[in-house]
Amino acid sequence: MVGVNQELSRIRGAGTFALTRKLPSGALELSVKDVGALTLPLTAASAEALRKVARPARYGLREATVLDLSVRDAWEVPKSRIRIDQRAWKAKLAPELEQIRIALGLPDGTRLKAELHNLLIYGPGQFFAPHQDSEKSDAMIASLVVTLPSRFGGGALEIEHDGEKLVSRGSAKHLSLTAFFADCYHRVKPVTEGYRVSLTYHLLLEGEPAALVAPRPVAALTHAVRQFFETPVEKSWRKEPDPPPERLVYLLDHQYTQRSLRWEALKQDDALRAAALRQVAEELECEVFLALADVHETWDCVDEIDRRRWRRRGWDDHWDDEAPGSVAADTAGLSLTELIDNEVLLRHWVGSGGAKPPRGSSPVASEELCWTRASRDCEPFESEYEPYQGNWGNTVDRWYHRAAVVVWPRKLNFLLRARQDPDWALAELARSYRRGDAEAARANLEQLLSFWQRHRLGGDLPALLPRAFEVAAQVAEAERATALIAPFSMEDLTPAAVAPWLSVIGAHGATLGEQWLAQQQQGLEDFSGFDWLRELPALSAAFVEQSSPSGKELAKRLCDVQWRRFETHMERTVRRTPPLRLLATLEGHEATWLSLLGSSVLLDDHRLTSRILTALQDPARTGDPRHVANILRLAGDTVPALLPWLEPVRAHQLAEIRARLASAPRAPGNWSIEAALRCDCGVCAKLGNFLRAASERKLSWPLAKDGRQHIHQTLDHYALPVRHVTKRQGRPYTLMLEKTEALFERERAERAELEAAGTLLERLGC
Repeated sequence: MVGVNQELSRIRGAGTFALTRKLPSGALELSVKDVGALTLPLTAASAEALRKVARPARYGLREATVLDLSVRDAWEVPKSRIRIDQRAWKAKLAPELEQIRIALGLPDGTRLKAELHNLLIYGPGQFFAPHQDSEKSDAMIASLVVTLPSRFGGGALEIEHDGEKLVSRGSAKHLSLTAFFADCYHRVKPVTEGYRVSLTYHLLLEGEPAALVAPRPVAALTHAVRQFFETPVEKSWRKEPDPPPERLVYLLDHQYTQRSLRWEALKQDDALRAAALRQVAEELECEVFLALADVHETWDCVDEIDRRRWRRRGWDDHWDDEAPGSVAADTAGLSLTELIDNEVLLRHWVGSGGAKPPRGSSPVASEELCWTRASRDCEPFESEYEPYQGNWGNTVDRWYHRAAVVVWPRKLNFLLRARQDPDWALAELARSYRRGDAEAARANLEQLLSFWQRHRLGGDLPALLPRAFEVAAQVAEAERATALIAPFSMEDLTPAAVAPWLSVIGAHGATLGEQWLAQQQQGLEDFSGFDWLRELPALSAAFVEQSSPSGKELAKRLCDVQWRRFETHMERTVRRTPPLRLLATLEGHEATWLSLLGSSVLLDDHRLTSRILTALQDPARTGDPRHVANILRLAGDTVPALLPWLEPVRAHQLAEIRARLASAPRAPGNWSIEAALRCDCGVCAKLGNFLRAASERKLSWPLAKDGRQHIHQTLDHYALPVRHVTKRQGRPYTLMLEKTEALFERERAERAELEAAGTLLERLGC
């Protein structure tokens, strides 16, 4: 890597990041609506007149345009109010733009077009904090500030890049032209007297650039890159080295956006180094791309307060005179000492020479990275400081938007692109099989299976599965076809995947489908949700439409597996949930019951239908007759065709509700609470006796801390209507328990809900 860095750092052009030029004041004739023609040099009276027709200046913040006087305090006249003698001005400006193009190192064959943005007025005390210009179009590459001649103090325009600075102070007699790349940080310092008035332009790059060639032979760089791809990676914590890097990722010096990231719009040395890497890639049979690079670095750091304290007396009494966390969170005064961690993510790819770029994003390993400008020397778009906290802290996180040239050997093209875009990989395999290129398909499939695991696929797996089935049906070996579909689960199945799945079974036999379903049964206790099950009827209908007996049997098998998962989940939920919380916990399960029942009916699976209907009459799996009533209500509203199948359930639950309502309501003064406490410790035994006692409402219970905490947690867990507080007197403290009126209120509410459920069930039976 050192060799690559050295060779790239030797490639430098003559271009600069910013420059200033001057024109006579008579070169520009302009007027402003409601002010009139401006005489140059500008007088204080004219500047004041401009200020009166101006509005507070906004600035671009990512995709928004905002007004924040703490960042930008200035006045703005929009271009719609400005009139310029364009013929005379363009005649004077055109040769200046050509000199600017040459000075910025932009390629031959291109030209700069100046597009007026606005007119800015900075009065005494006004300023613009350090910032980058927003690129308003794909062609924008730089900015041009034309400062009108006038007498003012302060207000210097400072542009910085890679440790260099250019300062433009304007002129009292001449037009001052300052051009700089749009990604350069720049600021306008506070004006101390008078007015600083400027026209701002976007510089757009037009024309067809001539092919860039590296300014020096690339033989040494070619040798360094070849060695880079051939040298194993040594790591201190491993005895054996890792394989050589698969990619070379060179971070460019300048910053770019999605709009500006183009080969022909690379700036200064970036353009020359990218041209050199393209030549090297061609010689070494490599692919080469541009990509945006999101960089996140975590640094150990020391702030100036800490540094002075350490010099004076060491770290032993570090916090004697300041509380922990009192160090200012401003990262400007931090000194970075050691890089703790870094992450780089590549995205928004740009191809070369007509090559189609990859899709998606890709993390970068540290051994793949090289640069000629370290990220720490760039301006982060966000920073976050964590002060020293005793065992951790004194770190700063910094985030950067950068760009990169990415090179990888052509022989690894399929593997690397497949990792970040599995959908593309499956499409490529399908095309190879359709072309009859079995050898290429087999080789690519082996590369794909080397990383083909669910946690590495990401993305939209349901959309990916039909294509995986399509490829699996064309794979000759059943073992490889099985490996190709192994990362997917039943939750990834959609109606669009049914026909491709049946084609897999047609190619490799029903056993493969059975094996895939069998692996889904391994996690019956791990039931993560219901959303997919609600689509089960549509999936079952898709199987029926295929008119495939084996497919229909497979669909029955699938529904059976899902029913057992759901049944296990319901039994566990009813068993573990306190009765007073159960109905709320079961809310949302109604549609899942109906999806499973509807699918079994659609598939003519009478055995599964009977099991579901039996479960709906079992309190161990439904928990509460009100929950079953909610299921029947939803069936009547959404799938009334299921009501005849649900008639036995309706009749059974109606009888259960009537039996519960037939019992006498709780008598006044009956304070007994039935609660099936699962804990059998002595403390809970005494609590149970108190809860069941009809005549006892209060209990004063001297109890040690552990016992009190256990009772507090138990009462909260079961949501019991018992007030529990600790009286902090004596030893041990006394736990004060009191049954509340909520006991009666809850029972009245439950009876009312049961009556409503009974009325509903009677109506559904009509």
